[in-house]
Amino acid sequence: VQAYYRYLYAFNKFTLTQQQVAARKQELDCAESQAEKQRATVDLAQSQQDADSSKEDMKAAQSDLASVVGAPAARSVIKTVSG
Repeated sequence: VQAYYRYLYAFNKFTLTQQQVAARKQELDCAESQAEKQRATVDLAQSQQDADSSKEDMKAAQSDLASVVGAPAARSVIKTVSG
């Protein structure tokens, strides 16, 4: 059960960081002044780093889940959660 919740948390965190990256890209596209563009570029870089980190966390949680419940069950859970 703990491995499932860890994976669910990691997946939700990954999804959120992907949304943040998309928002930061929009922010950069809409920036009008040079200062806004600079700030948006820094925010985008930080968001991308966060997304990479959360992706690694999700992969670790997937491996943990597979080691606890087995690969077939883990695939089923991952498929259900990720839609």
